[in-house]
Amino acid sequence: MPVDARQKERTTSQSTVERIDRIVLMRQALVLRISGVLLLVAALGSCSVRGDPGKPPPPVIVPPANAADMAGKSPLLDNGAAAACSNGGGTYLGDLQCQTADGSIVRMRLVNAATRDSATPAHPGSPHAWARATTASMFEYNKTSSTLLGGAVTIPENVQGGKELLSEWWRVSSRDQLLEMLGWLQFEGHRAAFEQLGRQVDAMSEKEFKAAEAALLEDPEQLYRAQIVRQYHHTLGQPGILAWDLIRYIALCRWGYLAGYLSQTEAWDHIMPAALRLQEAFGSWEDLQKDYLIGREFWSR
Repeated sequence: MPVDARQKERTTSQSTVERIDRIVLMRQALVLRISGVLLLVAALGSCSVRGDPGKPPPPVIVPPANAADMAGKSPLLDNGAAAACSNGGGTYLGDLQCQTADGSIVRMRLVNAATRDSATPAHPGSPHAWARATTASMFEYNKTSSTLLGGAVTIPENVQGGKELLSEWWRVSSRDQLLEMLGWLQFEGHRAAFEQLGRQVDAMSEKEFKAAEAALLEDPEQLYRAQIVRQYHHTLGQPGILAWDLIRYIALCRWGYLAGYLSQTEAWDHIMPAALRLQEAFGSWEDLQKDYLIGREFWSR
């Protein structure tokens, strides 16, 4: 066979091999992409993210903080009408009449022991105060008291505000529904979905995850959640997004108390074990807050 014919045959043969190699590589890439997509989509599909709130709820009515704010409202009665009026910066006129600093006259009202207790903050530095502080930013954001268990004194308008908050943002309208939601947050929460998806994503190679990302470009919410898990699941370790679930658990107990679904004793009996879990899981307020924010990012998309 002439030299040029042999060279042509080798060239043709090499070209054919290269084409076959390219086809094989393309098929392998396609299989890799499909495998990655199936893994991620299956994980995302099996992770049911319950639609409980993480967005800041609307503010609850706050009781008057000073005499100027008491115009048109009835200040709470402590052990005596005169003392209560004076403590609010007013002048007691007798017959449950209190003249506030701006000159207006309001009628005082008697309250029961439970309402008085709701106006008593936990002692600073106590375990109860620490537990309450985990939700301080949420209550301050809503312009409610971070120092009172329910965020406000349990007068009727505030109790109604607590019920409306729970109904609108948590779909909780009864004691039974509250206890059900608390049980979910305590034993499952969003951390269950985060952990399930995390195991799937951590098992992917970089190429598989890139392929999955490309397949999820048309679903930005799922893509963002997958990226959050890819970035943080391994580094967070065992707690996962525990702070996200338990801080909201504690807040839910506080609002449940305000709404009248939990007694004060019941609220603290639920809150304190959750606070202890947070103390054991996180070494600093910074770690606690970081975990909460990562959980919120995972939930928000």
